[in-house]
Amino acid sequence: MARQTGYTKTPYTFEQDEKRFEGKATGALTSGQRLEVGYTGIARQQRNSAWPGSSSVMDLASLTNPNLPESLAEVHYTGTFGSRFFLEAQYSARAFTFKQSGGLKTDLINGTVLRDQQTGAYWWSPNFCGVCTDEKRDNDSLLLKGSYFVSTGAGSHDIAFGYDGFNDKTRADNHQAGSDYHVWATGSEIVNGTVYPVIDNGFSTFIIHWPLQQNSQGTNFRTHSLFLNDSWALDRHWSFNLGLRYDRNAGRDASNALVAKDSLISPRLGLSWDPTGSGRTTVRASGGRYVDAINRTSRLRRISGSSGASASARMRVSCAASGFRRSSWI
Repeated sequence: MARQTGYTKTPYTFEQDEKRFEGKATGALTSGQRLEVGYTGIARQQRNSAWPGSSSVMDLASLTNPNLPESLAEVHYTGTFGSRFFLEAQYSARAFTFKQSGGLKTDLINGTVLRDQQTGAYWWSPNFCGVCTDEKRDNDSLLLKGSYFVSTGAGSHDIAFGYDGFNDKTRADNHQAGSDYHVWATGSEIVNGTVYPVIDNGFSTFIIHWPLQQNSQGTNFRTHSLFLNDSWALDRHWSFNLGLRYDRNAGRDASNALVAKDSLISPRLGLSWDPTGSGRTTVRASGGRYVDAINRTSRLRRISGSSGASASARMRVSCAASGFRRSSWI
Protein backbone atom coordinates (compact mmCIF):
# COMPACT_ATOMS: atom_id res chain seq x y z
CA MET A 1 0.00 0.00 0.00
CA ALA A 2 1.56 3.27 -1.12
CA ARG A 3 1.81 5.97 1.54
CA GLN A 4 3.84 9.08 2.27
CA THR A 5 5.12 10.81 5.39
CA GLY A 6 3.54 13.99 6.66
CA TYR A 7 4.97 17.39 5.61
CA THR A 8 8.12 15.94 3.98
CA LYS A 9 5.95 13.90 1.55
CA THR A 10 8.49 11.07 1.43
CA PRO A 11 6.90 8.05 -0.30
CA TYR A 12 7.04 4.58 1.21
CA THR A 13 5.15 1.30 1.06
CA PHE A 14 3.20 -0.18 3.96
CA GLU A 15 2.88 -3.95 3.92
CA GLN A 16 1.08 -6.46 6.12
CA ASP A 17 1.70 -10.17 5.78
CA GLU A 18 -0.88 -12.23 7.66
CA LYS A 19 -0.94 -16.01 7.82
CA ARG A 20 -3.79 -17.82 9.56
CA PHE A 21 -3.63 -21.38 10.85
CA GLU A 22 -6.78 -23.17 11.95
CA GLY A 23 -7.39 -26.66 13.27
CA LYS A 24 -10.47 -28.38 14.65
CA ALA A 25 -11.15 -31.87 15.93
CA THR A 26 -14.56 -33.30 16.86
CA GLY A 27 -15.24 -36.59 18.55
CA ALA A 28 -18.13 -38.50 20.10
CA LEU A 29 -17.16 -39.82 23.51
CA THR A 30 -20.43 -41.74 23.81
CA SER A 31 -23.76 -41.63 21.98
CA GLY A 32 -24.80 -38.63 24.07
CA GLN A 33 -21.49 -36.86 24.64
CA ARG A 34 -19.48 -34.78 22.18
CA LEU A 35 -16.12 -33.03 22.42
CA GLU A 36 -14.73 -30.32 20.12
CA VAL A 37 -11.20 -28.89 20.24
CA GLY A 38 -10.16 -25.93 18.11
CA TYR A 39 -7.12 -23.72 17.59
CA THR A 40 -6.59 -20.58 15.54
CA GLY A 41 -3.18 -18.97 15.14
CA ILE A 42 -2.42 -15.72 13.35
CA ALA A 43 1.08 -14.67 12.33
CA ARG A 44 0.91 -10.98 11.44
CA GLN A 45 3.98 -9.04 10.33
CA GLN A 46 3.82 -5.37 9.36
CA ARG A 47 6.43 -3.39 7.47
CA ASN A 48 6.75 0.40 7.65
CA SER A 49 4.02 0.95 10.22
CA ALA A 50 3.53 4.56 11.36
CA TRP A 51 2.24 5.63 14.77
CA PRO A 52 -0.08 7.42 15.27
CA GLY A 53 -0.46 7.62 11.47
CA SER A 54 1.46 8.33 8.30
CA SER A 55 0.49 12.02 8.37
CA SER A 56 2.00 12.38 11.87
CA VAL A 57 5.53 11.16 11.13
CA MET A 58 7.98 13.16 9.01
CA ASP A 59 10.71 10.67 8.14
CA LEU A 60 11.30 7.00 7.43
CA ALA A 61 13.30 6.59 10.66
CA SER A 62 10.01 6.88 12.58
CA LEU A 63 8.56 3.76 10.92
CA THR A 64 8.53 0.36 12.60
CA ASN A 65 8.14 -3.30 11.59
CA PRO A 66 5.99 -4.80 14.35
CA ASN A 67 5.23 -8.48 14.75
CA LEU A 68 1.72 -9.11 16.15
CA PRO A 69 1.12 -12.83 16.81
CA GLU A 70 -2.31 -13.90 18.04
CA SER A 71 -3.84 -17.23 19.02
CA LEU A 72 -7.13 -18.66 20.27
CA ALA A 73 -7.57 -22.16 21.75
CA GLU A 74 -10.92 -23.60 22.80
CA VAL A 75 -12.48 -26.78 24.11
CA HIS A 76 -16.24 -27.40 23.96
CA TYR A 77 -18.09 -30.31 25.57
CA THR A 78 -21.78 -31.23 25.38
CA GLY A 79 -23.49 -34.13 27.07
CA THR A 80 -27.06 -35.44 27.23
CA PHE A 81 -27.99 -37.60 30.19
CA GLY A 82 -31.39 -39.16 29.85
CA SER A 83 -34.29 -37.13 28.46
CA ARG A 84 -34.16 -34.29 30.97
CA PHE A 85 -30.60 -33.25 31.74
CA PHE A 86 -28.15 -31.52 29.39
CA LEU A 87 -24.61 -30.40 30.31
CA GLU A 88 -22.33 -27.96 28.47
CA ALA A 89 -18.77 -26.83 29.22
CA GLN A 90 -16.52 -24.48 27.28
CA TYR A 91 -13.04 -23.13 27.89
CA SER A 92 -11.17 -20.66 25.68
CA ALA A 93 -7.85 -18.83 25.93
CA ARG A 94 -6.72 -15.93 23.74
CA ALA A 95 -3.17 -14.53 23.51
CA PHE A 96 -2.15 -11.33 21.69
CA THR A 97 1.41 -9.96 21.75
CA PHE A 98 3.05 -6.77 20.46
CA LYS A 99 6.65 -7.47 19.39
CA GLN A 100 9.10 -4.89 18.02
CA SER A 101 6.32 -2.31 18.17
CA GLY A 102 8.56 0.71 18.68
CA GLY A 103 12.12 1.93 18.38
CA LEU A 104 14.96 -0.58 18.20
CA LYS A 105 17.61 1.77 19.64
CA THR A 106 17.84 2.66 23.32
CA ASP A 107 20.75 5.13 23.32
CA LEU A 108 20.16 8.87 23.78
CA ILE A 109 21.05 9.76 20.19
CA ASN A 110 19.14 7.20 18.14
CA GLY A 111 16.45 6.33 20.67
CA THR A 112 15.13 9.85 21.40
CA VAL A 113 11.94 11.01 19.70
CA LEU A 114 11.66 14.54 18.28
CA ARG A 115 8.32 16.31 18.02
CA ASP A 116 7.19 19.54 16.36
CA GLN A 117 4.87 21.32 18.80
CA GLN A 118 3.29 23.34 16.00
CA THR A 119 2.10 20.34 13.98
CA GLY A 120 2.30 17.53 16.54
CA ALA A 121 4.34 15.47 14.05
CA TYR A 122 7.24 13.20 15.08
CA TRP A 123 10.58 12.39 13.51
CA TRP A 124 14.07 10.98 14.08
CA SER A 125 13.04 7.88 16.06
CA PRO A 126 9.84 5.82 16.57
CA ASN A 127 7.62 6.25 19.60
CA PHE A 128 7.69 3.46 22.22
CA CYS A 129 10.30 0.75 22.66
CA GLY A 130 10.43 -2.28 20.39
CA VAL A 131 13.26 -4.09 22.20
CA CYS A 132 11.92 -3.80 25.74
CA THR A 133 9.35 -6.12 27.33
CA ASP A 134 6.75 -7.33 24.82
CA GLU A 135 3.22 -6.08 25.49
CA LYS A 136 0.73 -8.91 26.10
CA ARG A 137 -3.06 -8.73 26.06
CA ASP A 138 -4.48 -12.11 27.05
CA ASN A 139 -7.73 -13.47 28.42
CA ASP A 140 -9.40 -16.78 29.20
CA SER A 141 -12.96 -17.79 29.96
CA LEU A 142 -14.76 -20.81 31.40
CA LEU A 143 -18.46 -21.66 31.08
CA LEU A 144 -20.22 -24.52 32.86
CA LYS A 145 -23.93 -24.81 32.17
CA GLY A 146 -26.57 -27.37 33.03
CA SER A 147 -30.16 -27.59 31.77
CA TYR A 148 -32.92 -29.62 33.35
CA PHE A 149 -36.49 -30.07 32.06
CA VAL A 150 -39.35 -31.08 34.31
CA SER A 151 -43.11 -31.13 33.84
CA THR A 152 -45.52 -30.75 36.79
CA GLY A 153 -49.19 -30.09 37.38
CA ALA A 154 -48.37 -26.38 37.35
CA GLY A 155 -46.80 -26.41 33.89
CA SER A 156 -43.35 -27.21 32.56
CA HIS A 157 -39.99 -25.84 33.71
CA ASP A 158 -36.81 -25.51 31.66
CA ILE A 159 -34.18 -24.74 34.30
CA ALA A 160 -30.70 -23.51 33.39
CA PHE A 161 -27.90 -23.03 35.92
CA GLY A 162 -24.15 -22.73 35.94
CA TYR A 163 -20.93 -20.79 36.30
CA ASP A 164 -19.33 -18.17 34.03
CA GLY A 165 -15.76 -16.96 34.59
CA PHE A 166 -13.60 -14.47 32.71
CA ASN A 167 -10.02 -13.35 33.31
CA ASP A 168 -8.50 -10.37 31.47
CA LYS A 169 -4.72 -10.01 31.69
CA THR A 170 -2.47 -7.27 30.31
CA ARG A 171 1.24 -6.73 30.71
CA ALA A 172 2.91 -3.64 29.26
CA ASP A 173 5.92 -1.52 30.17
CA ASN A 174 4.86 1.81 28.70
CA HIS A 175 8.17 3.16 27.41
CA GLN A 176 7.46 6.34 25.43
CA ALA A 177 10.70 5.98 23.46
CA GLY A 178 13.65 3.64 23.20
CA SER A 179 15.75 5.99 25.35
CA ASP A 180 12.76 7.14 27.46
CA TYR A 181 13.41 10.69 26.20
CA HIS A 182 11.45 13.06 23.95
CA VAL A 183 12.48 16.48 22.66
CA TRP A 184 9.50 18.68 21.86
CA ALA A 185 10.88 21.45 19.68
CA THR A 186 9.27 24.85 19.17
CA GLY A 187 8.80 23.84 15.55
CA SER A 188 10.67 22.33 12.64
CA GLU A 189 12.06 23.25 9.24
CA ILE A 190 12.38 20.98 6.23
CA VAL A 191 15.42 21.57 4.01
CA ASN A 192 15.92 19.29 1.01
CA GLY A 193 13.82 16.60 2.66
CA THR A 194 15.72 16.75 5.96
CA VAL A 195 13.84 17.82 9.10
CA TYR A 196 15.60 20.18 11.53
CA PRO A 197 14.32 21.23 14.97
CA VAL A 198 13.56 24.90 15.58
CA ILE A 199 14.47 26.13 19.07
CA ASP A 200 13.20 29.64 19.72
CA ASN A 201 13.85 32.02 22.60
CA GLY A 202 11.38 31.95 25.46
CA PHE A 203 11.96 28.41 26.68
CA SER A 204 9.40 26.95 24.28
CA THR A 205 11.33 23.72 23.64
CA PHE A 206 11.17 20.86 26.12
CA ILE A 207 13.42 17.90 26.87
CA ILE A 208 11.10 15.34 28.44
CA HIS A 209 12.23 12.29 30.38
CA TRP A 210 9.70 9.49 30.76
CA PRO A 211 11.34 7.20 33.34
CA LEU A 212 9.86 3.80 34.00
CA GLN A 213 10.06 3.55 37.77
CA GLN A 214 9.01 -0.07 38.06
CA ASN A 215 8.39 -2.87 35.58
CA SER A 216 4.81 -3.98 35.14
CA GLN A 217 3.75 -7.10 37.02
CA GLY A 218 0.74 -7.42 34.74
CA THR A 219 -2.86 -6.44 35.36
CA ASN A 220 -5.37 -9.13 36.23
CA PHE A 221 -9.12 -8.51 36.24
CA ARG A 222 -11.23 -11.57 37.01
CA THR A 223 -15.01 -11.99 37.13
CA HIS A 224 -16.86 -14.95 38.66
CA SER A 225 -20.59 -15.42 38.00
CA LEU A 226 -23.26 -17.90 39.09
CA PHE A 227 -26.65 -17.97 37.40
CA LEU A 228 -30.04 -19.69 37.68
CA ASN A 229 -32.92 -19.28 35.24
CA ASP A 230 -36.35 -20.91 35.02
CA SER A 231 -38.40 -20.71 31.83
CA TRP A 232 -41.83 -21.64 33.20
CA ALA A 233 -44.72 -22.37 30.84
CA LEU A 234 -47.79 -22.34 33.07
CA ASP A 235 -50.39 -23.05 30.37
CA ARG A 236 -51.30 -21.98 26.83
CA HIS A 237 -51.87 -18.39 27.96
CA TRP A 238 -49.16 -17.62 30.51
CA SER A 239 -45.41 -18.17 30.66
CA PHE A 240 -42.75 -16.70 32.93
CA ASN A 241 -39.01 -16.26 32.90
CA LEU A 242 -37.42 -16.10 36.35
CA GLY A 243 -33.71 -15.49 36.74
CA LEU A 244 -31.09 -14.74 39.33
CA ARG A 245 -27.39 -13.98 38.75
CA TYR A 246 -24.52 -13.32 41.13
CA ASP A 247 -21.38 -11.53 39.89
CA ARG A 248 -18.17 -10.96 41.81
CA ASN A 249 -15.04 -9.28 40.48
CA ALA A 250 -11.50 -8.60 41.63
CA GLY A 251 -8.92 -6.56 39.76
CA ARG A 252 -5.24 -5.86 40.28
CA ASP A 253 -3.28 -3.17 38.46
CA ALA A 254 0.25 -3.37 37.06
CA SER A 255 1.78 -2.96 40.53
CA ASN A 256 -0.34 -5.86 41.85
CA ALA A 257 -2.46 -3.48 43.92
CA LEU A 258 -6.10 -4.43 44.40
CA VAL A 259 -8.09 -1.70 42.60
CA ALA A 260 -11.46 -3.39 42.07
CA LYS A 261 -13.46 -5.66 44.32
CA ASP A 262 -17.23 -5.78 44.18
CA SER A 263 -20.23 -8.09 43.91
CA LEU A 264 -23.90 -7.78 43.03
CA ILE A 265 -27.02 -9.93 42.76
CA SER A 266 -29.14 -9.35 39.66
CA PRO A 267 -32.78 -10.55 39.64
CA ARG A 268 -34.73 -10.79 36.39
CA LEU A 269 -38.43 -11.34 35.69
CA GLY A 270 -40.28 -11.68 32.43
CA LEU A 271 -43.85 -12.69 31.58
CA SER A 272 -45.71 -13.49 28.40
CA TRP A 273 -49.48 -13.51 27.88
CA ASP A 274 -51.29 -15.06 24.93
CA PRO A 275 -54.96 -13.93 25.06
CA THR A 276 -56.28 -16.68 22.78
CA GLY A 277 -53.72 -19.39 23.38
CA SER A 278 -53.22 -19.77 19.63
CA GLY A 279 -49.80 -18.06 19.45
CA ARG A 280 -51.04 -15.36 17.05
CA THR A 281 -50.94 -12.53 19.61
CA THR A 282 -48.55 -12.25 22.53
CA VAL A 283 -48.00 -9.50 25.10
CA ARG A 284 -44.63 -9.46 26.84
CA ALA A 285 -43.17 -7.54 29.76
CA SER A 286 -39.84 -7.87 31.52
CA GLY A 287 -37.63 -6.18 34.05
CA GLY A 288 -34.33 -6.82 35.74
CA ARG A 289 -30.93 -5.60 36.79
CA TYR A 290 -27.92 -6.04 34.54
CA VAL A 291 -24.29 -5.84 35.55
CA ASP A 292 -21.65 -4.66 33.09
CA ALA A 293 -17.99 -5.65 33.01
CA ILE A 294 -15.33 -3.53 34.71
CA ASN A 295 -14.83 -0.36 32.70
CA ARG A 296 -11.98 -0.97 30.24
CA THR A 297 -10.80 2.64 30.31
CA SER A 298 -10.29 2.61 34.07
CA ARG A 299 -8.52 -0.71 34.13
CA LEU A 300 -6.15 0.18 31.31
CA ARG A 301 -5.34 3.67 32.51
CA ARG A 302 -1.70 4.22 33.33
CA ILE A 303 -1.25 6.27 36.45
CA SER A 304 1.96 8.30 36.54
CA GLY A 305 4.55 6.57 38.69
CA SER A 306 2.79 3.19 38.87
CA SER A 307 4.27 -0.08 37.64
CA GLY A 308 4.72 -0.25 33.89
CA ALA A 309 3.78 3.42 33.50
CA SER A 310 5.96 6.36 32.65
CA ALA A 311 6.33 9.39 34.88
CA SER A 312 7.55 12.56 33.21
CA ALA A 313 10.12 15.25 33.96
CA ARG A 314 10.41 18.31 31.70
CA MET A 315 13.25 20.73 31.17
CA ARG A 316 12.70 23.93 29.19
CA VAL A 317 15.30 24.84 26.56
CA SER A 318 15.88 28.28 25.06
CA CYS A 319 18.27 29.47 22.35
CA ALA A 320 20.81 31.95 23.70
CA ALA A 321 21.61 33.55 20.34
CA SER A 322 18.97 35.95 19.07
CA GLY A 323 17.56 34.97 15.71
CA PHE A 324 18.81 31.37 15.87
CA ARG A 325 16.28 29.27 14.01
CA ARG A 326 17.75 25.95 12.93
CA SER A 327 19.81 23.38 14.76
CA SER A 328 20.97 20.01 13.46
CA TRP A 329 20.51 17.12 15.87
CA ILE A 330 23.84 15.60 16.86
